[in-house]
Amino acid sequence: MSAGETEPKKGELRRMKLVQAAIRCFEESGFHGASMSQISEAAGMSVGHIYHYFPGKEALIAAIVEVKLEETFQRMNAAARKASLFDALMARAGDCTGEDTKRGERALFFETVAEGERNPKIAELMRRADQRLINRQREMFRELEPSVASLADDDLDARLEVFNALLNGLTVRELYNPEHDTAKMEAIVVKMLRSLIEV
Repeated sequence: MSAGETEPKKGELRRMKLVQAAIRCFEESGFHGASMSQISEAAGMSVGHIYHYFPGKEALIAAIVEVKLEETFQRMNAAARKASLFDALMARAGDCTGEDTKRGERALFFETVAEGERNPKIAELMRRADQRLINRQREMFRELEPSVASLADDDLDARLEVFNALLNGLTVRELYNPEHDTAKMEAIVVKMLRSLIEV
């Protein structure tokens, strides 16, 4: 271990390596199709290492949801530093449209939603993650768009629900119609996002 690498940091790096390996395996084989031995092989660690950091697949799924949420926050925060609500919204839209949508990420999205329908614990952690996302979006509206200050909370929340429903729906459309005209769809999405900003 190097002088600057503490034991907790080394443990966190191993934990993240396992999470990234689990993401790859879940994308390829699904939550139930991917075995712990497959994940350990992908991570280059023993199965025992997995159980040292995660008691089971539920804990791995929870960690993946957290990692994906933090990645979204990073994109949104970077865009928000431009003091543009539109840029911040489009950073969120990048999760679900155009070249940023990858087949594996879509598969992971569908796997998580399906598992949430079957498993109440996964459903609850997904709801908590979604609420954190909504809270951050609400903050961005309030901070970056002065005219939004006149909106009642329930009106703003309705706009955010429509916005997120649009993006989740676009993920499904990528599966049904992968040959769609991306440029035309993105132009329409831009118009719709602008209409959400207007008060």
